[in-house]
Amino acid sequence: MAKKATSVALIFLLGMVVAGCVAEPVEPVAVVNGTEVTRHAFENELERTLKIYDLQGVEPSEADLEMIRGFIVDRLIIDTILLEAAETAGISEDSVDVDTELMLLRNSYASERAFFEALDAEGYSLAEYRDLLVRQLMFRQLFFTELKLHSIELATEEIEELNEFYETQLADREDAPERDEVIDYLTDLIRAEKSELVIIEYMENLWDQSDIEYLDF
Repeated sequence: MAKKATSVALIFLLGMVVAGCVAEPVEPVAVVNGTEVTRHAFENELERTLKIYDLQGVEPSEADLEMIRGFIVDRLIIDTILLEAAETAGISEDSVDVDTELMLLRNSYASERAFFEALDAEGYSLAEYRDLLVRQLMFRQLFFTELKLHSIELATEEIEELNEFYETQLADREDAPERDEVIDYLTDLIRAEKSELVIIEYMENLWDQSDIEYLDF
């Protein structure tokens, strides 16, 4: 009986050794300010991207694949940088209402089945898409909090140019929309463009201030 127990113990220990030899640590694809960008995240994103190409009937060349892989790593790096910035600003998953956003998205589809089919076509499970949405909402809150996007306004000269555009291009048309409607619409477009430029500059500054190490991918 003792001999059998010893044999079982030896088999268990050998199994542990073999498992330790097989399950070697997987190297990340990058390290950002000490935080690893995992190979698992990279491979998931690569798989989703290639699935979209496949659905479109496109087979990427080797040059395309190299560009895609680099783009994905850079995207994961900026996500890591923005998550760090959000956490520094006190923004977390608890700060955003992801369930309401997810419900609104779900309701935009004809049925629950159509919603899940759309997720599957993009290569996401519901949990994975929820995580993506959490990050997007956190980033949006970060931008509005840190960059004061709500305070972006048009200069007097820009408003004058919009009024001049209306007068020269639309005012004499019989079917011309109301001036205020056009001005408000164009103002929103310009605000959005300005916000985008501010966000890009902010992300570039965060990138430049970060310690980024690319590894093998």
